Amino acid sequence: MSKSDILIVVKNNENDVAHCVTEQKKKDPSKAQGVIKMTWVVKKDGKPANIAVEDPPDYKDVYVGKCLVRAIQGWKFDAYTGDQIPPIKFPF
Repeated sequence: MSKSDILIVVKNNENDVAHCVTEQKKKDPSKAQGVIKMTWVVKKDGKPANIAVEDPPDYKDVYVGKCLVRAIQGWKFDAYTGDQIPPIKFPF
């Protein structure tokens, strides 16, 4: 799986990200600014797993972080064979 394959899925799901940010702005606008880095792995069947907020770590308990975890769980990547790809680390 290439970086461009990953970017396509992220781009196709940008409405999920926008929803999380919009809802966070309603709850606490100060937490809707800046960059949040998420990390996850893509299993060979294309399903995301081990999804977490990487940075800032305290955002794992903030709405936007929880919302992004839920959103990424629903994303579908292409299935692949061979070695497990390394964890994805993506800034939003």
